Amino acid sequence: MLPNSKLLNVLVVLGIAICLFQAWLPAHYITCDGPCHLYNARIVNDIWKGNNTAVYGRFYELVYTTDPNSFSTFALAALLYLFNGAVAEKVYLSAYILVYVVGFIALLRKLSGGSSYWLLSVFVFVFTYALAKGFYNLSFGIAFYFWMVWSWLRFLDNPRPAIALLFFLCAALAFFTHLLPFVFGAITCFCLVLSYGFSRYNSSTQKSVAAYIVRSSIFLVLLLSPFVAMTVWFTTKEGGLRLQLSPHLYRLIELVEFKYIINLVPAERLWAAVAGICLTILFVVVALKNVRGFKLHRYDGFLFCLLPIAFIYIFFPEDFMGRAIIISIRTQLFIFILVVCVLAYRQPGRQLANAGALILFACFGMLTLYRVNCRRVADSALAELLSATNHISPGAVVLPLDFCPNGKDKSGNLIAVRNAVFHHAAQYMGVDKTLIILDNYEANMGYFPLRWKKEKNPYIHLSTGAGIEGLPPNARIAAYEQQTGAVVDNVLLWCYDPAYLSDPGFAELYSHISLNYHQVFASPGSRVLLYARNRP
Repeated sequence: MLPNSKLLNVLVVLGIAICLFQAWLPAHYITCDGPCHLYNARIVNDIWKGNNTAVYGRFYELVYTTDPNSFSTFALAALLYLFNGAVAEKVYLSAYILVYVVGFIALLRKLSGGSSYWLLSVFVFVFTYALAKGFYNLSFGIAFYFWMVWSWLRFLDNPRPAIALLFFLCAALAFFTHLLPFVFGAITCFCLVLSYGFSRYNSSTQKSVAAYIVRSSIFLVLLLSPFVAMTVWFTTKEGGLRLQLSPHLYRLIELVEFKYIINLVPAERLWAAVAGICLTILFVVVALKNVRGFKLHRYDGFLFCLLPIAFIYIFFPEDFMGRAIIISIRTQLFIFILVVCVLAYRQPGRQLANAGALILFACFGMLTLYRVNCRRVADSALAELLSATNHISPGAVVLPLDFCPNGKDKSGNLIAVRNAVFHHAAQYMGVDKTLIILDNYEANMGYFPLRWKKEKNPYIHLSTGAGIEGLPPNARIAAYEQQTGAVVDNVLLWCYDPAYLSDPGFAELYSHISLNYHQVFASPGSRVLLYARNRP
């Protein structure tokens, strides 16, 4: 059954509209790390304009490097020339949605040879657990992955200099946005060289096949060589991979459950599982359909690519390179993306593929309903938190203490059970007012453009025990002030629970706050408590 082109176009436009609606409905599209990205972009924007440099210059330095993870900071900083903080973030997310959806659809059109209802499968992938965690660079990097692979396919079909340049630019965007989509893109492109070579020359001599593969591989390496060199430099600087491989078979169950498409609440689990099971069944049908009389397809590079990425997903630890990479979150999505690509050119039957696409689109719609409702509640809670900003002086140094990263509604129930979207919510306060927010984790990582000056770094001089981002948080304010010469002007408590006083580290911190600070603001319901330093 051929698709009704008008209906297909209507559904695609509807899908994009639903995605944009999710981004623009709340006053702030709050994610775990998103406020931190926006806050750092505001500082970079101010530094570019020469504003408040005396305040920021005491604590931060702006570093221009060849490291990945630069895209979100600079893109948001550029948008802040045109829009205020919350709007700039929504414009950024809108750009992500459009680049992601259009790129994925372009790739699937290329693979399927035209229009198909299978194009509707892309929408369930737009809002992921990683995006809800605020992994802006990874998410945008996946969007650039589609364009990187699409442009490489165009080059393999028509090797012209203009297309080679297009591929180089897409690869550059992927690399400087996030390392993982770039690496997976490079693997995918090499696997496509193999499938193009073996399929196109299967009736020729072995020498011709080898010559094509070697020639195309050399050209691919030449185009990617600057980024490969920077990848080696970056991983070496970070201390190397430091891998300890072992099987994590539980991840196979999480794969079928489509665990990392769940954003916020447990109610999403059912529809994520339906989507995961649907894709798994379709892939199994394709495998059984092609097991006899298998003939290599020129696009089977996507099938080849499944092997190394599945190996990474199953065997890599969550932490390597000296930090928690959380590889399962990042890799699971790519496995399903590759499955969708394989199903685009090796369809299990047009009617079955169309039915699967409509099921996935329906899952996207149901997931949207739960997410929109949760974000409505989260937005109300965030407004209460940000109301404390009016009681903080410009240029103040603020220490946020978070006792419920998932957020609580007015009745005390968790808001985002599946994601700690309030973990860095206080950093939104520094977007519209010049503030130094001390739980700026991004500036402590060493590979983002904005970095703490070592002598003022709160993760070195302030954190103790579980740290300032711990639960409960631990910090030694007096030691920080003595070692750095900085004064912590305000302490902000979010969803404070006296039960945490049983923790000795926090009890010591709370005692210091009680002796040296006084309460200047309490929100209705007391989810937000703001303390100011006592002055002589």
